[in-house]
Amino acid sequence: MKSILLTSCLLGVYMFTVGIEGACQDVGSFMGAWVDDGSAAGLVKSKCSGLNRGTDSWRKRTKVKDSCSSVSRNTPIASFVGKKYRGYAAIFVRCGREGIHVYDQTPHRPLGLRFIPWGGTVANHNAENFFTIH
Repeated sequence: MKSILLTSCLLGVYMFTVGIEGACQDVGSFMGAWVDDGSAAGLVKSKCSGLNRGTDSWRKRTKVKDSCSSVSRNTPIASFVGKKYRGYAAIFVRCGREGIHVYDQTPHRPLGLRFIPWGGTVANHNAENFFTIH
Protein backbone atom coordinates (compact mmCIF):
# COMPACT_ATOMS: atom_id res chain seq x y z
CA MET A 1 0.00 0.00 0.00
CA LYS A 2 2.81 2.41 0.90
CA SER A 3 4.59 1.72 -2.38
CA ILE A 4 1.41 2.44 -4.35
CA LEU A 5 0.95 5.72 -2.50
CA LEU A 6 4.59 6.69 -3.04
CA THR A 7 4.38 5.79 -6.73
CA SER A 8 1.19 7.85 -7.09
CA CYS A 9 2.83 10.83 -5.38
CA LEU A 10 5.94 10.62 -7.56
CA LEU A 11 3.83 10.31 -10.70
CA GLY A 12 1.80 13.34 -9.61
CA VAL A 13 4.97 15.40 -9.05
CA TYR A 14 6.31 14.31 -12.46
CA MET A 15 3.06 15.19 -14.22
CA PHE A 16 2.91 18.57 -12.47
CA THR A 17 6.49 19.40 -13.44
CA VAL A 18 6.27 18.22 -17.05
CA GLY A 19 2.64 19.02 -17.76
CA ILE A 20 2.51 22.58 -16.50
CA GLU A 21 5.85 24.11 -17.35
CA GLY A 22 6.80 21.48 -19.87
CA ALA A 23 10.14 19.94 -20.48
CA CYS A 24 12.07 20.27 -23.69
CA GLN A 25 14.20 17.69 -25.39
CA ASP A 26 17.92 18.35 -25.48
CA VAL A 27 18.36 20.21 -28.77
CA GLY A 28 22.16 20.03 -28.93
CA SER A 29 22.13 17.69 -31.92
CA PHE A 30 20.08 20.24 -33.92
CA MET A 31 22.50 23.17 -33.47
CA GLY A 32 23.07 24.99 -36.76
CA ALA A 33 19.90 23.56 -38.36
CA TRP A 34 16.30 24.70 -38.43
CA VAL A 35 13.70 22.80 -36.42
CA ASP A 36 10.07 22.49 -37.57
CA ASP A 37 9.12 25.64 -39.54
CA GLY A 38 12.20 27.62 -38.48
CA SER A 39 10.29 29.95 -36.15
CA ALA A 40 10.98 30.42 -32.45
CA ALA A 41 7.51 29.09 -31.61
CA GLY A 42 8.03 26.13 -33.96
CA LEU A 43 11.12 25.10 -32.00
CA VAL A 44 9.23 25.15 -28.69
CA LYS A 45 6.11 23.48 -30.12
CA SER A 46 8.08 20.60 -31.61
CA LYS A 47 10.66 20.02 -28.84
CA CYS A 48 8.76 20.81 -25.61
CA SER A 49 6.09 18.58 -24.10
CA GLY A 50 2.52 19.83 -24.00
CA LEU A 51 3.06 22.94 -26.12
CA ASN A 52 2.31 21.70 -29.64
CA ARG A 53 -0.79 23.89 -29.86
CA GLY A 54 -1.65 27.43 -30.88
CA THR A 55 0.42 30.08 -29.14
CA ASP A 56 -2.79 31.95 -28.32
CA SER A 57 -3.39 29.22 -25.73
CA TRP A 58 0.04 29.64 -24.10
CA ARG A 59 -0.11 31.22 -20.65
CA LYS A 60 2.69 32.72 -18.62
CA ARG A 61 3.61 31.05 -15.37
CA THR A 62 6.85 31.88 -13.55
CA LYS A 63 8.84 35.04 -14.26
CA VAL A 64 12.33 33.88 -15.20
CA LYS A 65 14.15 36.83 -13.60
CA ASP A 66 12.48 36.27 -10.24
CA SER A 67 13.13 32.52 -10.28
CA CYS A 68 16.49 32.04 -12.01
CA SER A 69 17.76 29.56 -9.44
CA SER A 70 14.68 27.34 -9.79
CA VAL A 71 14.07 27.41 -13.57
CA SER A 72 15.52 24.20 -14.97
CA ARG A 73 17.66 23.97 -18.08
CA ASN A 74 15.52 22.98 -21.11
CA THR A 75 12.39 24.70 -19.78
CA PRO A 76 10.26 26.40 -22.46
CA ILE A 77 10.02 30.17 -22.01
CA ALA A 78 8.40 32.99 -23.95
CA SER A 79 8.08 36.76 -23.89
CA PHE A 80 4.84 38.10 -22.51
CA VAL A 81 3.73 41.69 -22.08
CA GLY A 82 0.63 41.69 -19.92
CA LYS A 83 -1.14 38.38 -20.46
CA LYS A 84 -0.34 38.09 -24.17
CA TYR A 85 2.38 35.99 -25.78
CA ARG A 86 4.54 38.50 -27.68
CA GLY A 87 5.87 36.37 -30.51
CA TYR A 88 9.15 35.09 -29.12
CA ALA A 89 9.81 31.69 -27.55
CA ALA A 90 12.98 29.88 -26.59
CA ILE A 91 14.38 27.04 -24.53
CA PHE A 92 15.98 28.21 -21.28
CA VAL A 93 19.65 27.38 -20.69
CA ARG A 94 20.76 29.54 -17.73
CA CYS A 95 20.66 32.94 -16.07
CA GLY A 96 23.63 35.25 -15.89
CA ARG A 97 24.30 38.52 -14.15
CA GLU A 98 23.50 40.50 -17.32
CA GLY A 99 20.64 38.40 -18.73
CA ILE A 100 19.62 34.91 -19.83
CA HIS A 101 21.08 32.34 -22.21
CA VAL A 102 18.63 30.43 -24.40
CA TYR A 103 18.44 28.10 -27.37
CA ASP A 104 16.44 29.73 -30.14
CA GLN A 105 16.02 30.09 -33.87
CA THR A 106 14.46 32.48 -36.34
CA PRO A 107 13.67 32.03 -40.04
CA HIS A 108 16.93 33.92 -40.71
CA ARG A 109 19.13 32.22 -38.09
CA PRO A 110 19.20 28.47 -37.37
CA LEU A 111 19.10 26.97 -33.89
CA GLY A 112 21.84 28.27 -31.64
CA LEU A 113 22.75 29.60 -28.22
CA ARG A 114 21.76 33.21 -27.70
CA PHE A 115 22.11 35.83 -24.95
CA ILE A 116 19.14 38.10 -24.09
CA PRO A 117 19.95 41.01 -21.75
CA TRP A 118 17.94 42.26 -18.78
CA GLY A 119 16.36 45.56 -19.76
CA GLY A 120 16.69 45.21 -23.53
CA THR A 121 15.06 47.99 -25.54
CA VAL A 122 12.70 45.74 -27.55
CA ALA A 123 10.04 43.70 -25.70
CA ASN A 124 11.02 40.40 -27.33
CA HIS A 125 14.70 41.00 -26.59
CA ASN A 126 14.33 42.01 -22.95
CA ALA A 127 14.93 39.08 -20.60
CA GLU A 128 12.68 40.74 -18.01
CA ASN A 129 9.65 39.88 -20.21
CA PHE A 130 10.30 36.11 -20.21
CA PHE A 131 8.16 33.62 -18.32
CA THR A 132 7.89 29.86 -18.27
CA ILE A 133 4.97 28.65 -20.39
CA HIS A 134 2.01 26.43 -19.65
